[in-house]
Amino acid sequence: MGSRVQHQSSFSTGAVHAGVTQDPRFQVVRRGQRQSVTLKCTQDLGHDRMYWYRQDMGHGLRPIHSSAGVSTSEPRDVPDGYSVSRSSTENFPLMLESANRSQTSVYFCASSYSTALQGHLLSVQKTGVHVQAPSTGSLRALLARCLQSDPGYAVETGPNLTAGPWGPCGTIHLCLSSAASM
Repeated sequence: MGSRVQHQSSFSTGAVHAGVTQDPRFQVVRRGQRQSVTLKCTQDLGHDRMYWYRQDMGHGLRPIHSSAGVSTSEPRDVPDGYSVSRSSTENFPLMLESANRSQTSVYFCASSYSTALQGHLLSVQKTGVHVQAPSTGSLRALLARCLQSDPGYAVETGPNLTAGPWGPCGTIHLCLSSAASM
């Protein structure tokens, strides 16, 4: 009886949609090296609208900035200390102008289609969409890890999340330490 080797391979030449992605995967910035931090958000879905949110332990999502299209942005509920730019449909980076410990949070970037029914930008809470955010326990563990880590700033992105029919989002966990540099 002979042996038989079976080989299967398949590939696709079609477009692969990543949805909303955030970068960097991990970054550490110690005090004295750099005062600002940039969180990159990219989407390949062709959505006009993009949003940045932060979620602090024990609180819901709070909108930071939003954009209705290229070269537009609007400050939302907590814009102080942040700035954004929108040079293309795909990119919407968030800059922490002078990163400090009070900006330790979980950051969400999201995108959505523009519709004629929207007269103004709506936050996640107002649209009734539920984003699967980390639990309070996860946030508590994240903050504990931030406080116990080496002095510096740590930026870590999580996997992309699907946020319902309005579009996807991803997360960035941002830890900012106020301890003196080593």
